[in-house]
Amino acid sequence: MAGKKVIIVTPQEDREFLDLAGSLDFDVLGIFTFRHYSNEFFVGKGKIEEIKEFLKNNTVDKILINGKLKSSQWYNLEKELGIEVLDRVNLIIEIFADRARTKEARLQVELAKLRYQIPVLKEWIHRARKGEHPGFMAGGEYDVDQYYLLVERRIKKIREELEKVRKEREERRKKRSRRGYFTVAIAGYTNSGKSQLMKSLSGEQVIVENRMFSTLVSKTSRIAGIKKRILITDTVGFIRNLPPSVIEAFNATLEEIFRADIIILLLDGTDEMDT
Repeated sequence: MAGKKVIIVTPQEDREFLDLAGSLDFDVLGIFTFRHYSNEFFVGKGKIEEIKEFLKNNTVDKILINGKLKSSQWYNLEKELGIEVLDRVNLIIEIFADRARTKEARLQVELAKLRYQIPVLKEWIHRARKGEHPGFMAGGEYDVDQYYLLVERRIKKIREELEKVRKEREERRKKRSRRGYFTVAIAGYTNSGKSQLMKSLSGEQVIVENRMFSTLVSKTSRIAGIKKRILITDTVGFIRNLPPSVIEAFNATLEEIFRADIIILLLDGTDEMDT
């Protein structure tokens, strides 16, 4: 991903979205702001022409849209501009994929990606049946209907594997409870300092990075320097406006928060607080 040239299309300057793009080390060539939304393209036709003119004179790998695209808008944008388009949720999923280091994390990311693809696949099927030939999977190995069935089967398989993970975690929690352990979960916005707090309290070598979503699976350690049996867990970070389908993919990990005896909600003091 590093070094990919992108442009950003956003309704207003958004520091968080720029940070998301920066998390993958994208080279941002331009930022296009707009005021008027369009049902067809998400942005107005005039802005589309402005972007097309920019693409004629610059080599761009992806377009990042700061918003959630409808499947029809996605199709229309890629067809009109001839380039890969990522909306905000897809960009976040790409970051998840880049950070995934364990089998569990990779399964969760794959599930999130496939579930978010479903409406787009349905749109492609609809267009293909109308004879519009969306050009999906250009090699011709599968038609879109067959691919849709493969996606549904894969989603079922991943859910079964993640359910095994969830049950294993549940069994570990029960064993800890029987042994008298008290559990604390650290929750909060991504990159708010959860891993640093975990490192300070446990004394263990936890990877601490100044980047979004460095933690995708829970890590549990005993709090150092006290006699009481207290375990502390670092969890995946939150971010605004994630759809339920993506959140659901991380249920096995988020359960560590819901089942904890105490939740520490960590806030970044430099962020603006909503009243």
